[in-house]
Amino acid sequence: MGSIRAFVAIYPSPDELKRCVAFRDRLRELWSDARWVRDDQIHLTLRFIEALDESSIVDLVARLRHGAEHSFPFLLGLSHRVPPWPGARVVALSARSDELDRLARVVESACWNAGLPPEERPFRGHVTLARHDGRWPSRELPSFSDSWLVRSIRLVRSELGRGGARHTVLGEFRLER
Repeated sequence: MGSIRAFVAIYPSPDELKRCVAFRDRLRELWSDARWVRDDQIHLTLRFIEALDESSIVDLVARLRHGAEHSFPFLLGLSHRVPPWPGARVVALSARSDELDRLARVVESACWNAGLPPEERPFRGHVTLARHDGRWPSRELPSFSDSWLVRSIRLVRSELGRGGARHTVLGEFRLER
């Protein structure tokens, strides 16, 4: 068996997604030289997994399910900041909360216990709307503030291709505590 590229993420509800897409489209009108994220790929990554051995998927799924079952649903606030952090090359909605940090630690623990190496980069809760070359526009960009009700997390396979990444959900785990 081989390995796959994957990530664990929070996805918005259909109504939450509509609000994010509307804001992204407002930004796109003002900033044409960024590479904008497709609607179906808007999410908040909790943990990127560069190489997940296919034989480990069942174990990781069980650990993510267990972690989710022992986590509370919560309201996550999002806001647009330019840049979202120093040196960022993404247009993003920033997300910070104790509940989000706790959920990220639960996911990291599940990954570690499934035999994955620890994440080397610090966790920065954000929803990427676009990628760019690091030059921010000189004009002021509109503000945005919203919230998502986090009820579940997903394990997602990401396959890179000519038309961009293709995402396939391998499992969805409800926060049930």
